[in-house]
Amino acid sequence: MPISPFNLCGETSATRDSLWTNARSINWYPIVDTSGTAQSKVELAPIPGLTTFTTLTNPPIRGLWAGDNRLFAVAQGGLFEIFSSGAATAITGGVLSAATPVQFAGGGNEILIASGDQIWYATGGVSHKTYDGAISVVYLDGYYIILHTDGQTIQLSTDGLTWDPLDIAQSQGPPDRKVRLEAHEGHLWLFGQRSISVWYDSGNADFPFAPIDGATIDQGTMAPWSVTRIDRKLYWLGMNEHGYGQVFRTEGYTPVRISNQAIEHLIKTYLDLGTDQCITGSGYVENGHTFYVLSFPKAKACLVYNLSTNMWHERARWNADHWEHWRGASFHAFCFNKHLVARTSEAPFPDADHTRIYEQGLHIYGDDGNRIRRYRAAPYTQADQQWLFHHYLRLLTSGSSAVTMRYLYDDNTTWSQERTVAPFKHEIKYRRLGRARDRMYELYLLDSLTGSQGIIEGYLHLADPPQAAATVAR
Repeated sequence: MPISPFNLCGETSATRDSLWTNARSINWYPIVDTSGTAQSKVELAPIPGLTTFTTLTNPPIRGLWAGDNRLFAVAQGGLFEIFSSGAATAITGGVLSAATPVQFAGGGNEILIASGDQIWYATGGVSHKTYDGAISVVYLDGYYIILHTDGQTIQLSTDGLTWDPLDIAQSQGPPDRKVRLEAHEGHLWLFGQRSISVWYDSGNADFPFAPIDGATIDQGTMAPWSVTRIDRKLYWLGMNEHGYGQVFRTEGYTPVRISNQAIEHLIKTYLDLGTDQCITGSGYVENGHTFYVLSFPKAKACLVYNLSTNMWHERARWNADHWEHWRGASFHAFCFNKHLVARTSEAPFPDADHTRIYEQGLHIYGDDGNRIRRYRAAPYTQADQQWLFHHYLRLLTSGSSAVTMRYLYDDNTTWSQERTVAPFKHEIKYRRLGRARDRMYELYLLDSLTGSQGIIEGYLHLADPPQAAATVAR
C-alpha cells in the first residue's frame, strides 16, 4: 500500500460503541480547504486562547450583554457596567440573585434584565425591579415584551416601567408551557418545551402581536438558555413529545437538525448526569468561521458546531489528569473590538474562574496563562480486518511543540507506550509501529504560550504482510 492520508484531521464522532468509532477533537477544530490548492483537504486548527479581561465579585457570572459599545454583566445578584480598560462599576440595586442565567433586552437608554422570576430595569447607574412574575424579556418594534411565569401569558410595555394589565395575550397552539421569548427577524418567537410558535406585529390597536398562521413548530427546547441567534438563524438544544437531546437551527419556520448520532450520544451522556439548569448556547464569528458553542456545566463539557464546515469539536481545559469545563464556554459578547467570554455553573464554585470575564482571540496562545492541551483521537485504520504493517506515521504540523502519540492494540483495551517527537521542519515521524488488524491513533500536545499549533495532515505508510503479498502473487 502507498503512503496516504488516513483521516487524521476530522471532527468529534464518538458513539455508544467505541469499537465502531471513537474519534475526538478537543481544542482543535477541522477546517476544510475550499480553494483546492491547500496541502490537505482538512486541517486541525487550534481554538483561540483566553486571557483575563476583568474579575467581578460573587460567583457565578450569569450573563454578558453588549450594545452601543457598552458592556454589561451579571454576577450572582450584581449588575455591572464594564469599560474598555476592564474596570467594572457596580450598578446600584443589582438584580435578583438566582441560579439560572439572565436574559437582557435593550431598547434605548435603558436595559431590562430577566433574572429568576423578576424583570429589572436599569438606567443611569441604578436598577430596580419593574415586574414580579416573569421569566423572559425581549425588545421588538418599540415594545418590551415579557413572558409570565405561567408560561402562557405575554405582556408588553412601551417604556419597560409601566405594565398595563390589559396589554396581555395568551399563547395559542399546542398546550405547552412556554419557557423563553426570542426576537428574531422582526418576529416574536415563543419557545415552549415541546413546540415553538411565531408571532408578528399585526398593528392591531388592542394588542399588536398575533400568531402567524401555520408557523407552529413541533419542536421545543429543554434548555431555554441554549437558544441563541447566529448568522440570521436560531440555534437551540431541542425537545419534543418523542424525546430530547438533538440540536436544531431554523430555516424559515422549519427546524433543521444539525447534530448527528455521535454528538447526540455525547449529549445523552451529559444529560444522564442529572438536571442541568445552566446549559447555555452562544455564537461568535472569527477568522472566517462562525461557531455555535453549547455548554454543559454539570458534565464539565462543551460542544462546538462550526457553521462553515458543519463539523463538531470539543473544548475543555486540562487539569493534571482530567478534562474540566472550558473557561469561556457559557457566554459571549463582542465589544471594544474584542471577543469577551465567561462561564457559569451551579454551586459550589471551587475557583475564581466563575467570576472572570476573558478576552478570547487567535492572537492569544494560552488558557489564561496556562498552556493549552490539544487532543485528537483518529478514526480506526483497517482494511477488512486484514493484517497491515504500519511502517511509520508522519505528521505535518504548523508549530514547534512536540507531539505525543500512542495507539490502541487489537484487543481494544491495551495502549502502546507513548512516544513524544518534536517537529523538524514542520514534520514529525513515528517509526516501527508494528502490525495490526485495526488501530486507533491518539495524539496530544501542550501548546506553546508564544504560538499555536495545528495539524495540517497525517500520513500512514502501510503495507501487507509478506505472506499476504506472496499469496496474492500466486
